[in-house]
Amino acid sequence: MDLKLTKKRINEHLAYDWTKYLAVIFVCIFVVSLFYVVSARRLNDKEEFNVTLYGRFTGKLDPSYENYLAEITKDYD
Repeated sequence: MDLKLTKKRINEHLAYDWTKYLAVIFVCIFVVSLFYVVSARRLNDKEEFNVTLYGRFTGKLDPSYENYLAEITKDYD
């Protein structure tokens, strides 16, 4: 059996099977991308909690509001 690699044989092979190679390339890219997304860990990634007050602010909050803010933000410290 003659198994020489020639330009003609490679061109004929690619003419019939180019879709298979393209599919394999896309699957490999998808698997690598999926693995990266699943295994990526976000270290020191904390949720931020912002409070915006509109209007006139004198620098002091109502004590009941301060207690409320302390209660809902205790898990973020």
